[in-house]
Amino acid sequence: MNGFFYRPEIITTRWINRILWFYFIVFIFQQITQIWFNCGILDVFFSLQPSACINLQIWRFFSYSFLHSDFWHVFFNLLLFYGSSRLLLQGELTIKQLLILYSSGIVLGGLVWSFVHIQHSHYVLIGASAGVACLWTYFFLLYPEKTLSVLLFFVFPVNLKARWCLTFFIGYEVLNCLFFELQGMTLVAHSAHLGGALMGYLWFKYQNYI
Repeated sequence: MNGFFYRPEIITTRWINRILWFYFIVFIFQQITQIWFNCGILDVFFSLQPSACINLQIWRFFSYSFLHSDFWHVFFNLLLFYGSSRLLLQGELTIKQLLILYSSGIVLGGLVWSFVHIQHSHYVLIGASAGVACLWTYFFLLYPEKTLSVLLFFVFPVNLKARWCLTFFIGYEVLNCLFFELQGMTLVAHSAHLGGALMGYLWFKYQNYI
């Protein structure tokens, strides 16, 4: 395969491990400041709000991804980030290309979420899931016939091809965005996930175009 993303060499996971540690350190510092100051100092300055673009607080469209609400939030995001990164670094991406893809997913996810909630100025977005959605979408599109083992309802092991995983993922996010997020019935930012997935699709199309 020729294209912007193709690299035949095997990449070590050293940089990925450093990124994981950085996320955990930020999370610990986030919790410490919450206890010391009885408020989320990092959240105040680095979380994303729908008015960030209007107020020219551009850094928030990336910095929000380093913050998480609790341990399980950061744990599952980093677990999925680690898994998708390992898969994509095994011949397709360099670490630089991976981080560009991941970061662009975070930014577009934040932009889509901000547009969806432009009239909800009190809403706040944190978490790295938009970037994770970008990586997984790119992987699913790159290897549509690859068989993956997934846990249905987090209990039952099921083998599915990547293209079906992508179909279920997008369908799940769209339905939850329309019927729960837009109705104010969930705190999960499904619109941000869809923005990240869109960036994964755009990168995949760009790769095939060149």
